[in-house]
Amino acid sequence: MPDMAFTIPNLPPPGRKACADHRAWNVEAEREVRKILADAIKRSGKTRAQVAHEMEILLDRDISKSVLDDFIRSPKAGRIVRFPAAWVPAFCQAVGNDSLQRHLLSEALRSALELGERVHEMGKLAIEVQDGIARLSAPAQHNKGKGRHVRKA
Repeated sequence: MPDMAFTIPNLPPPGRKACADHRAWNVEAEREVRKILADAIKRSGKTRAQVAHEMEILLDRDISKSVLDDFIRSPKAGRIVRFPAAWVPAFCQAVGNDSLQRHLLSEALRSALELGERVHEMGKLAIEVQDGIARLSAPAQHNKGKGRHVRKA
């Protein structure tokens, strides 16, 4: 999935409007968010109506399936509907994944998050290794008293 957040063109000089590069970037960035929304709902196994209902509960406001449809649908001329940033955590909770939240992070924050996740996994692996070593070095409790008895003559 392309990462549009890090290819935004430089700001135009003061007093000048955004150039075609900025408009193209904006269109592509919005398309990417719509794709992430649609993919996250599909992967969740829930319908848009179910996701909307859960978001409605989480945000304590009216959100219908048609509202989600508007955010996901390609914009019509003169009618652009954008997904509110304040709704991102509720959406991610409702669909059970954080792909939208991750997409919105800067490259530095995403790298820090991924590093933290790797460190966490390595910590869990270290604990498993320590447990395995402890089990191997502990005396075999289950074999006590089951050895062969040798009679003395």
